[in-house]
This record gives sequence, structure tokens and C-alpha cells, in this order.
Amino acid sequence: MVAWQQVVICGYWPAFALAAGVLICLARYPMAASVEAPPYRPGPSAETDAPGRGLGGTVRNRPRPDYDPIGMSIGALHIFPGIAVGVDYDSNIDRTDTAERAGLLARVRPALRIVTDWSRHALEVSAEAESGEYAVYRRENYLDAAVRAAGRIDIGHGLKAEAGLGLAHLHEPRGGVDEAGGAEPVRFLQWSAEGGLSLQSGRFAYTIGTAVKWLDFSDVPAQGGGALNQDDRDSQTWSVEARVDYDPLPDTGVYLAGRYGLIDFSAATDDSGVNRDGRLQQIVAGTELDLGGVSILNLAVGWMGHQFADARLQPVMGLAISGDVTVNVTALTTVTGALTRDLSATVTPGASSYTQTAARLQVDHELLRNLLLSASIAGRRLDFHGVDRRDTHGGVSFGGEWLVNRLARLSLHYELGQRFSEGSAATHDWVRQAVMLRLELQR
Repeated sequence: MVAWQQVVICGYWPAFALAAGVLICLARYPMAASVEAPPYRPGPSAETDAPGRGLGGTVRNRPRPDYDPIGMSIGALHIFPGIAVGVDYDSNIDRTDTAERAGLLARVRPALRIVTDWSRHALEVSAEAESGEYAVYRRENYLDAAVRAAGRIDIGHGLKAEAGLGLAHLHEPRGGVDEAGGAEPVRFLQWSAEGGLSLQSGRFAYTIGTAVKWLDFSDVPAQGGGALNQDDRDSQTWSVEARVDYDPLPDTGVYLAGRYGLIDFSAATDDSGVNRDGRLQQIVAGTELDLGGVSILNLAVGWMGHQFADARLQPVMGLAISGDVTVNVTALTTVTGALTRDLSATVTPGASSYTQTAARLQVDHELLRNLLLSASIAGRRLDFHGVDRRDTHGGVSFGGEWLVNRLARLSLHYELGQRFSEGSAATHDWVRQAVMLRLELQR
């Protein structure tokens, strides 16, 4: 039996057939051009408020009234349902350099978002799930789900209060830094909560906030029998941060921000007898420049540090960087770049943490009003502290997205990724190719 037939037998064929039929109908009978979207345009606040919306915005985030979903309205509530179905081909499911397994993965991803359009205050609730079924390697199957609620209260005189809550059941992708290498992917629960106050006063803005995150990992079956303990990865992270912004010009801003955090692992020690509880600090100075919507620069540079309760773990401090630049080369082409350098905790034996330096360059081009092309190249380097290990990840991708109409969009992308590991404590290298076909239906 060929792989495609096995995908069909997995039980997703009815969903794909239905989606394909809907796509044909949508393409053949497009919605009338006279239909106009309401004043409210859907989209996460991160996109709606993002720089680059001036002068038409970037290729990816500019409004397209003929193709943007309009949702459903019930009073002051706007509801945006959607579902995405797709098929992926992965040449190296396990991210390994020996006995590589290739396979087809069928995905189904329903989602729902509800937002308000009140003149004051705001509320957003979202829920989504994703089911992944492999044609052959059924132990790699997964079912993820997440719900989130976020709100804002406009107190008055430039003062606002914001809060959010989230709960997710997720799986850990193969090839991660702390991935266990078990017979199945590691599953975990994640709870998060955050809140803060912001005050706008003339050219100044002041923000304070706090966030809490809990992680609860499940043990995973080991290759060849038994189980791999994941309890020493369970943790609670609490952080508090403050930021002061000053806007000397309408399109120019500078700011100073600081963050302090505590990481508390549920287990007193990990399987190696090490206490990994610690403290994280960061202070940065940054600038935000919007040159008429043609070029946008965000850059922050500063200091970061990570100290530990166990004296055997090496404390770390160094340069922190977070920056991105967007250039609208023409009305049809946008180039974006990003550079970050930060610290992350790990349970890798012998290592206290690692510094990750990552860079990405992407080009988006509007070939037609409803046909978008993209290509990107990305790389990141992980320098582990306490052990002799350096991982270098690199990848390229390209693809396209066809906006059929307001109700449907179809995309096809190709990715090539690889990891090289160096040092006496190096792990294995791997190379992976993937092709991803998606159909998204939205309202």
C-alpha cells in the first residue's frame, strides 16, 4: 500500500474531500465585488498595531478588502471561525543522522476568535486545536489544543490595565534542545497569566507588568521499553518588568526597559542531582523609527544575566540584542530582517544555560493582488555554558499563498533545514526537507 493510500485510511479523507469541494465552489463562484467589509478589520492586535501600516503597510499585513475575512457579528461581538487542513511531507521525522524516517503528515486545525468593538475597553477570546496524523508512524501522532483570553480596561487619562490568561496542551517537536529522544513526542501542559498597567502622558509612556508561566511535562516511553522521566523539567517562571518610552518626534521613539525573573523547578534536583533554580535579569535601551511607512527599524541593545542556586552551574552574563527592520522596497515587495541574542534555561546534563543568537531575512512579493510569494533564509547558533557544545541551525524556505476569496486561501511551501553540533559534548547532526500544502477556510 502506498503512503497516500495510508493517509486516506487514517480517516482524514472525508475532511480533505469536503475542503477540496468547498475550494472548487469558492473559486468558481467568488463573492460579489460589491460586498464591503465593515469598518472593523479582523486581525490580532500584534498585527493591527504593528509598524508599517502607514502608506498601505507591508505586503503581508496591508488590508485587502476583497480577501480579508469579515466574520460574524452578534451585537458588539465579532466572531471569526476558521479551519485549516493540510498535508506535509517530512524527509527526517526524527531529526537524526542515521536510519532516517520519511513520511506524510495530515493536519486539521480548527480555530475560533471572538473580539469586541466597544468604544472603551476590549476583550478577546480565542481557542484552537491541531490534530496531526502520520500515514505510517502512528506513535508520532499528536493532538494539541489551546485557549486564551485577554482584556484591556481603559481607566482614563491615558491609564490602561491589561491582563491575559492562557492554557495549552502541546507536544515538543523533534530535534529540540531538551527533546528526550523517546519513542513518542513529549507532551506537556502550559499555563500562563500576565497583567500590567500603562500610562501615556504627553511624549512619555510608562509600563509595568508581571507574568507567570507553569510547565508540566509528561513522561514518555523510551526506545526499547521503559519510560523517560520528565518530571525534572516541570517549572514555574515568574517575571516583572518595567519600561519607559519617550517620543521626541511623531515617528521616532526611544525607551529603556528592564526585566527580572525567577525560575523554580518543581523537583529539588534533576536526575543528575543538580538544583537548576535560578534568576534572570535584563536591561536594554532601544529605539523605534518609522520612516514614513517605507522603512521601519526597531532595535534594543543591553545586558542580560542568569544566576543559579547551585554553585556547580556556571553563571552567565552578556550582550542582549533584539532588533528587526522592515523595508518596503517597492509597493509590491517587502524585505524584513531580524536579529536576536538572548539566554535560555536548559536541562542538558552539565550545562547551566545557553546563549542563542538568531538571524532571519525574508522577502515577500505581491505577484498578483491575491497571489503572494515569499522566500527566507534563517540561522541560529546555540552556545552552551558549562559544557563544550555549540549547535548551528540553518534553513531556507520559499513558497506562495493564493487568496481565493474572503473564505479560502491555499498555500504551498518548501523548507530545507539542518543542524551541525560541535564540541566534546556535541549531539548528532541532521538534515531535513519538508513540503507543506495548506487549505484554510475562514469566515
